[in-house]
Amino acid sequence: MLPEYQHLVVGESLGFSTEEACQIGEEIGIDWTAAAYSVEEFRAGLDVELEHGLHDPKTNVTNDDPHVTGKIARAHGGGGQARVVK
Repeated sequence: MLPEYQHLVVGESLGFSTEEACQIGEEIGIDWTAAAYSVEEFRAGLDVELEHGLHDPKTNVTNDDPHVTGKIARAHGGGGQARVVK
C-alpha cells in the first residue's frame, strides 16, 4: 500500500496520479492484465468519483477513502463516465 495518497494536495484541483490509481486498483482486486479499462481510464474514474468525498458535506459518502472511491469507479466501469459493465 502506498504510504499516503496525495490526491488532496495536487495543486488546486483534486486528482489521483497514475501510480496511485494503479496501486489502488491492485489493492481492491483489479487485475490489470484482464481489466476492460486501462489504469489511466480508472484514474479518470477515481477523479470523477471524488465528487462523493469531503469537498462537499452534502454529497460526501466516501470521506475521500481511496479504496471506497476506487470501488465506486470500478462499479461504474472504471472510466470517467458511468457505463454498463457486462
